[in-house]
Amino acid sequence: MLENWVELDCLCEASLTSNVSRRASESQGLALLRLCFESLNFEKRYLIVIDSFRKMIRPDTIPNSATICTVKGHFAPIFGFVCFCSNISFEVAEEMFLFITARGILSAANRLSLIGPSLSTNMLNKISNY
Repeated sequence: MLENWVELDCLCEASLTSNVSRRASESQGLALLRLCFESLNFEKRYLIVIDSFRKMIRPDTIPNSATICTVKGHFAPIFGFVCFCSNISFEVAEEMFLFITARGILSAANRLSLIGPSLSTNMLNKISNY
């Protein structure tokens, strides 16, 4: 379980090419991880995995190490693990993640005055099942 989580984190690190998006993903992921470990009542076996993952997170200490991925704590893998620990089905977790992503994109477009708040709300309502 931990090995898969680390592998997904490394894939996120490799696929996020923008420094801004990479730092945002790490910041949001670490905040969610801290919330889970300190506040949510997961089974002990999941808390052990979360604690092991938290202990693996460290800054890059090897200069110019493009091939070595250290654990960063990106949001997407942590979100998936939290949904798994919470017994949320894959389909619902996928829908939640896509909704969060769409909301963020529409919020950014709204702040840039590309679309208005009414249009962004309508667009979110069209893609949501709730």
